[in-house]
Amino acid sequence: MTGTSDDRRYAWRVLSVTGIGVLLSGANTSTLDVALPTVARHFDATATEASWMLLSYMLVSTGLIVAFGRLADIVGRRRLYLVGLAVFTVAGWRAASRPTPSSSISCAPSRRSARPRSSPTPPRC
Repeated sequence: MTGTSDDRRYAWRVLSVTGIGVLLSGANTSTLDVALPTVARHFDATATEASWMLLSYMLVSTGLIVAFGRLADIVGRRRLYLVGLAVFTVAGWRAASRPTPSSSISCAPSRRSARPRSSPTPPRC
């Protein structure tokens, strides 16, 4: 293997950040699916509100994937990935601290559009 020590460190940093992003993205998607009955009971959400919690993720993701892919081509994939990871983390924390189903639903699009694979700065929740 040829390369300097700095090249190897950079490669490990890239692998670490990318791995964390993929892990968070996958965990985020499947966690709400599994926890939906508990979340709905906690918020006293109706079946419709509970469905919208999941549906808002899917709608935003589907609608923005092409636009953010193009934006990554223009701005740069690295920058967009890192900003998206930061926004995703903050939006996730804010969504978890919301007291009502409506406010939690309003944060879901931010989290979905800010998933590390895609976003720059989504609307604030």
